[in-house]
Amino acid sequence: MVARIIRGKDIVGLIKYNEKEHSSVLYAQLINDLKDPEELTLQDKIQGLQAYLRLNPKIGKPTFHVSLNPDPEDRLSDEQLTEIAREYLERMHYGQQPYLIYKHEDIERTHLHLVSVSIGLDGKAIPSSQDRYRSEEIRKDLEAKYGLVPAGEKISKGKNVFEPIDVPAIEYGKTDTKSAIASVVRSAAREYRFSSLAEYKALLNQYHVTVDEVTDPSEPSKTLGLFYGIINPAGERVGSRIKASSIGKEVGWPALSAKFTEDEQKIRDSNVRATLGGKITTVFTAYPYLTLADFRERLQEQGIQVVCRERKENTLAGLTFIDAHTKTVLDSQALGAAYSSAALGQRFAAATLARPDLQRANQELVRIYHGYRKTDPTYFFESTLIQALPQLAGALALHLQNQVPHLEGRQAELAVRNFMEYRQKQLPQVQEKENGYFQANTPPLLHYVQSNGELPLRQKLSFLYALHITFSQKGEDLRVHSSKSPAVGYTVPKTTLSHLLGVPVPPGKLTVPEKEIPVFHKIDREILKTMCQAPEKRPYDVLRLGERIGGLDRSPILRYLPKADRHLLLRYANREYAAEVFQGMDKGGGYPQILSHLLENGLLIKPITGRGGERRGYLLGYHTLPESTFVKAGTMLTNLLTSHGFTPETEASVKRLVFRESQTGEVTVSPKYRVLVTLSQALQRNDLKATRDVLSLIHRINKPLADQIDQRLADTLPRNPKEPGADKRQATDLIPLIRKEIAEYPADTLREPSQNAALIRLYRPESTHGARLLEGLGILFRDFAAAVFGNEQGEKEEHRPEQKRKKRRRPRW
Repeated sequence: MVARIIRGKDIVGLIKYNEKEHSSVLYAQLINDLKDPEELTLQDKIQGLQAYLRLNPKIGKPTFHVSLNPDPEDRLSDEQLTEIAREYLERMHYGQQPYLIYKHEDIERTHLHLVSVSIGLDGKAIPSSQDRYRSEEIRKDLEAKYGLVPAGEKISKGKNVFEPIDVPAIEYGKTDTKSAIASVVRSAAREYRFSSLAEYKALLNQYHVTVDEVTDPSEPSKTLGLFYGIINPAGERVGSRIKASSIGKEVGWPALSAKFTEDEQKIRDSNVRATLGGKITTVFTAYPYLTLADFRERLQEQGIQVVCRERKENTLAGLTFIDAHTKTVLDSQALGAAYSSAALGQRFAAATLARPDLQRANQELVRIYHGYRKTDPTYFFESTLIQALPQLAGALALHLQNQVPHLEGRQAELAVRNFMEYRQKQLPQVQEKENGYFQANTPPLLHYVQSNGELPLRQKLSFLYALHITFSQKGEDLRVHSSKSPAVGYTVPKTTLSHLLGVPVPPGKLTVPEKEIPVFHKIDREILKTMCQAPEKRPYDVLRLGERIGGLDRSPILRYLPKADRHLLLRYANREYAAEVFQGMDKGGGYPQILSHLLENGLLIKPITGRGGERRGYLLGYHTLPESTFVKAGTMLTNLLTSHGFTPETEASVKRLVFRESQTGEVTVSPKYRVLVTLSQALQRNDLKATRDVLSLIHRINKPLADQIDQRLADTLPRNPKEPGADKRQATDLIPLIRKEIAEYPADTLREPSQNAALIRLYRPESTHGARLLEGLGILFRDFAAAVFGNEQGEKEEHRPEQKRKKRRRPRW
């Protein structure tokens, strides 16, 4: 049931409106108690209500008119209708007032009209500030009490969003045409605000009513009058038209034109336009892409009906918004250029895509986008990939649907289009950034190459090609650009490649075999960037060479550095790494413990002797770096080594333990020693990735040993996810177990015994002896120092006199 309250000042017109052909009075109170309701005359009704109006003529709108509209599915008798109406009036504080209860049957749906006055016997007005809230509460209670169809249920299903204002839709042939049209146009003109005939017409069209203006043939801009008519749901006219004057002057042209001006001022003074614009913006914010149908549905959920006007070519001509809450009709043009039909038409898409779905799609597209950059060398520069996005759109949409299955095909295409538009807007900034970076970093590199006189032309070219730098002569100017994108680069005026590189360049095309072009990694580029600076300004500390010393000897950048720079770099790496090792060392340990700790971390000791053979100190350095880059040992270590007699013979024993020389003269590091050093470095930094790399290596070269290590880890560390600590295994938990298994494995090459024996036979005798010593680590020798000096475990125990065991005294009890 729907209840609508209307207040006015014309009691006569109100009663006459209800005195129609298909209406009857169900109940009358305090009108003329001597007559039954059906016997009351028009004069009786008017006089009964006017008597109260004279008590306070100052009240502007003293009439109280309520329309109660039960749902057509509600089948109620006259007694039930009367009971519902009387209870409604009683709870609205009109139980002691004169009133009339009319029953209307002029349309298919039977409904009630309650007529009363809001002036009491004391001449005071009945309070009306809370009428609408009170009416809504009473309506819900009556629906529950009498089992009526709730009005909210009908509205939520979208059957008729205007039902709350009681403007029934009209179907020709089922109702009285004139009375039905009059009911709609009067209600629309009274309840709604609009500022043009087009807005008024859009409102009437929702109830199958249309309005046409009659203009002066000699002056088309002058309106003479209005005609109203009925249209079917398809918008086609049905039946004959009715003059506005036959309905009432309040719906004629003079009254409406005045209303247009008045309502325009009211709308301008209120914030209705800003509120409606905010709601539209909110919809587009929540749905960056949506269809026109979904746009209308989203606004309809907020009580706003969207009326579309289309041209013959099926393009959007305009939109009109009918707000049931503010009772306002607004054309899209009145909201501003941002909400015009042209602007809104560009926002509508072939599919609807909500913002959360678009954000999820963008996350996946960013991941796919960066995947292209990492895996496809064609897109070394981001600008190249942005320019190629239109060709990749189809593949991106397919990838996106695989990653976000609930997206439909059109939605995925919209998400890709949105992503492409965003990236293409960034293209100028990306190109500017790439060119700026190239121009800022390439000149120092070229100057560094030019100043390195040790490199021949071929090596300089392979170095620059590895950095994706190439050249092209343009007359007297030299174009320096990236080999990945000719657009990224700069021009050096009036110069040649020979002058730029500092070496003679033969005429013709310069090529370098691909196998001679090295592959530089991130650390190589960082080293190169540092070395291009002046020696006194080089920030070696940012390179963290101590952490990366294990692979520094294999860095391809070293052979392109001048000898002096290479020496400085490796010397700084030795100094930084030695400081880190000493920082983690137990200073209270003895000579064997300190020597073992140094060897475990890959540090070698070299004695310094004078011309006469006297000992002058010691040098310390990483075992894979040249001895010329070793750094001087500190005072504490020097005194310790001197007091225990670390001699060149001891140094030779250490080298015999670490290095392996083949029959052909090639010197390498023992595989077992290298792995043990790697594990010690990983333990010091709790590096889980390096630990897993070692396990992967063992799995590749020795499956039985790998299985043995896995079994040891499984037996010692928790495997059940429900056990505490199962998912928190650190490198410090794994490395001691792995290192023990590797140290005790009797194979210098960490291969299976048969393969290990074959490989050791390729060593020279001294290296074979060192391999046998290292194979005994953990079995014959407790640590590296014991292996260096040949002190086997149990040697002292063999010469220790046997001690008699004391008998335990038996307790007396």
